[in-house]
Amino acid sequence: MLETADAALLIGDPAIRASRNCQGMQVLDLGQLWNEWTGLGMTYAVVAARRQAIEAAGEEVYALYRAMLRTREANVANPGHLVEKACAQLGGDESYWRIYFQALRYDFDERLQRGLQLYFRYATELGLLPGEVSLTFLEDQIPQKVNE
Repeated sequence: MLETADAALLIGDPAIRASRNCQGMQVLDLGQLWNEWTGLGMTYAVVAARRQAIEAAGEEVYALYRAMLRTREANVANPGHLVEKACAQLGGDESYWRIYFQALRYDFDERLQRGLQLYFRYATELGLLPGEVSLTFLEDQIPQKVNE
């Protein structure tokens, strides 16, 4: 894309690959700009489920949620296999990927929640969303957490 276009929005793996060869390009970090403009954090990804899925299969969704939390904890404690896989699939050296995975935020604190709510508000005002969006968390949706 960068060979033929005047500008591009790259996210994830393509952005990481392109960052290695960006001579002569102006690179903007959207998270940094968002923070400078709003004073809030930027949320790059969330795991979401439809309310209907939780109502229909709440225990299964909650079991998946717990498994994801365990996986996150294991990967944060020992990122070695992630580093090896990233090097093999995306290139780069081990030190780059260790710093990359250490710098990622794995929480969703109040500052990040306020930033995402502001983003939703702006998107609604611009007509990009049909109406208000409210954040609801899985823990508040599961009436009974079986076998915890």
